[in-house]
Amino acid sequence: MHHLLKCEMGCTKMITKNAIIFLFVAIVFILLYTGKFNIINSYKLISNWRTFRYKQFYTELKPTSTQPVEAWEKDMDIVIRTTCGNRFQGEYNKWYVPSYKMFWRFNNTKVKVVIDAEQQHLVDCIRNYTKNLPYADIVFRQPAKDPSIYKHSGRQRMIWDYFYPESFTHAQYVAFMDTDSMFVTTVTPESLFKDNMKPVVNARIGLDRDGSCWPATTLYFLGVKELMNCMSYFPMLYKTNHIIETRKYIEQRHNKSFDLVWKGSYQLCSDQCQFNIICNYIWHHHREEYDWHFNTIGGLSPNTGYVGSLTPNKGVWNGKGYKPQQETAEYVKQLNASYKVPKHRVAIHARHFIDTVSREYLRVRNTFVEPTVSQLKYQLRHGLCLSFGYKHCPKQCTNINRYSLQTGMYSFEEYDWFYDKRCFFEQQDHYQLVELFYDKYGIQPNCSLFDLLLL
Repeated sequence: MHHLLKCEMGCTKMITKNAIIFLFVAIVFILLYTGKFNIINSYKLISNWRTFRYKQFYTELKPTSTQPVEAWEKDMDIVIRTTCGNRFQGEYNKWYVPSYKMFWRFNNTKVKVVIDAEQQHLVDCIRNYTKNLPYADIVFRQPAKDPSIYKHSGRQRMIWDYFYPESFTHAQYVAFMDTDSMFVTTVTPESLFKDNMKPVVNARIGLDRDGSCWPATTLYFLGVKELMNCMSYFPMLYKTNHIIETRKYIEQRHNKSFDLVWKGSYQLCSDQCQFNIICNYIWHHHREEYDWHFNTIGGLSPNTGYVGSLTPNKGVWNGKGYKPQQETAEYVKQLNASYKVPKHRVAIHARHFIDTVSREYLRVRNTFVEPTVSQLKYQLRHGLCLSFGYKHCPKQCTNINRYSLQTGMYSFEEYDWFYDKRCFFEQQDHYQLVELFYDKYGIQPNCSLFDLLLL
């Protein structure tokens, strides 16, 4: 009787335990089926050096047929360094993701969204960054041991992070985008590389933003005057090892850790431009490995050099790292002619995009005018129509002049290069390459892409 009672009690406990497990599994299954908790099936936590990485299981397979396979395609990551802030998540889903679907055809490249590891509401953050682009990888970056090196600032931490690319990519090439960057034309191999091996650099040179202290920090880090500003195009594409090399060069030059050098830069400027530091280093040390294009600004002519400044009394290069406009002009005249050939930009800085009318307003009143939704959607529609719309989707392109310059490809923020008549001919060459690109890989024009403009 004693053994029987023991068995009965034990069996009852086992049945109760199994029932609880079954109930739990059933609830999870219902939640997964209804999509209420699909995050369980979507991510796997992997520890990786100073990085925590949620590697996503592919819930939406990327296209496998008729997709381009270039020599560099599987060895390049698109990296977006951002945060879980609502504004950044909104920009990413409203501008970056739709334009990526419209114009990016290299399906073997990865998109990596890099965010801080200690962000709050991580589940919601991951879901928001992957709901419209589910094959994106989410990479979590741990903070520095001493956050004071970037003033405990989230923005400064992100800028500092760019100098440690090995913490979020192992690819040979890294292409940096922002959450508010937006593709405006079909990206071809020639848009990114020359001869399939030299990354394109689309910099601006000349009198830059009044009052900017970026050149001062470039001089501080590298010991050379800043020739160009490379926060002037997307994607900013570099060889990963050249960024690492830039960091190590700075350490050797200052004979201290990069983090301490970084912390010391705040004595000169409250902000830095990582891309200016990186591209100016590459210009001096790996010039022949890139395809350089300089867009002159601030009164500089690409041919004669100096034609007078639009703001002659401001922006003088002083002892903090700036140099006289005339000195820059002389340098421009000596540059190889190939460096001064205009090159289209495949993406704009959407939140800072300024159309022609607003740009004139800015010049006269010195007041920034934020772009309207219609202005940004016009750039997208223009790119789709010139890529294939006029031929395959004519009803979508009735209000777009096929012979007009697509302004988003030859401007960036408050600067434009419409004065250079070669831009229109370069645009024609680009769209001829787009047509050849579609034919070569059997890419079918998809009129349903215009539906993304309705989002």
